[in-house]
Amino acid sequence: MSSLIRYPKNLSADLKRQIRASFQNALNSFDDDDIAYVQKKCRRVIARLANTDDWHSDVAIVADALFGEFHSLIESDAEEPITFVVGASLFYLCSPFDIIPIHHTRSSYLDDAYVLDLCLRQLERDAPIIFTRIENALLQQRTA
Repeated sequence: MSSLIRYPKNLSADLKRQIRASFQNALNSFDDDDIAYVQKKCRRVIARLANTDDWHSDVAIVADALFGEFHSLIESDAEEPITFVVGASLFYLCSPFDIIPIHHTRSSYLDDAYVLDLCLRQLERDAPIIFTRIENALLQQRTA
């Protein structure tokens, strides 16, 4: 699968390893408090990213689609592993504790884009219906 999110792919192998480990930590510890945090913070972060005209807007579109899916999964008491993968990726996006801190302007959100990309890859493999809805949302936004 090629990435749905258009973002600079210039992360080093070591940085990718650190980001994957950090995401795995978020996934392993994801709980009800984190669900509430995502529901409280995510819209604000998405809105900030959506007000750009570069690759950050792709991150916002995918995050918005994932947030919608996350809300649906929570409401339907869906299969826990997928709910946690989507939730943990959104938690990573919203959390101020990133591998690449937000104050690094141009590279801000590169780690978040990579985490969302990892989430999409897992959805494509384990939840293709959700993946297709997100893919369609992104393609629709790009042609709007």
